Amino acid sequence: MRKVLVFSICLCFGLSLQAQFGVKGSYHFSDAADWQVTSATSSTTESVIGNGWSVGVDYWFRLKNYRVEFLPELNYSQLNQDFASEGWTNKANFTSFFFNTNVYLFDINGDCGCPTFSKQGPKIGTGIFLQLSPGLTYAGSELVYQEQTFDANDISFSMGAGIGLDLGLSDLVTLTPMIGLRYFPSISWDSLGTADDESGRLTVDEASSSLTQWYAGLRVGFRLDQ
Repeated sequence: MRKVLVFSICLCFGLSLQAQFGVKGSYHFSDAADWQVTSATSSTTESVIGNGWSVGVDYWFRLKNYRVEFLPELNYSQLNQDFASEGWTNKANFTSFFFNTNVYLFDINGDCGCPTFSKQGPKIGTGIFLQLSPGLTYAGSELVYQEQTFDANDISFSMGAGIGLDLGLSDLVTLTPMIGLRYFPSISWDSLGTADDESGRLTVDEASSSLTQWYAGLRVGFRLDQ
């Protein structure tokens, strides 16, 4: 299933990737509500799914008459959680396809040569957008506790929302800082429910959990037809 998902995503990009694309890096702060680890020394509770980085590549196109832009993205993220003092470590790797849609609420009828600023002048409002981003993710995790390993592999739907600002450096390059939130309604991890933790510090309420991620990132966009 993973190979089919990755192949399908790569095929879509291979067919459409031409002259207008971007590279994005982000950092994510994660919270899985039903998968928690409690520290014996500080009594603090942390999500089994940790924080980490992601990198993505996207292709840009837009509606003809309105400033609604589409940036389908192939993304990879690595999320680590280390409770070495408690005997727990977890590494999660997410491979995702996001269909990012940017809506420029303050310039919806704009006719700029987006995503560059050569036609729209210095008004900062023309670069502000709201992003909606449905996604499909292959989520793989490996939690190690002493000599036990608990693997997880699941395909999960998510929805993201964020706000960003296009900063056109030239007709060629645009910088776009962004902040946002992504929510996974359910990710399955059946083997985690068999964890043998006599201390009771691993709290697993369900074989699946929702996952919330706050993120901040920067996109560098290139328009090579200029």
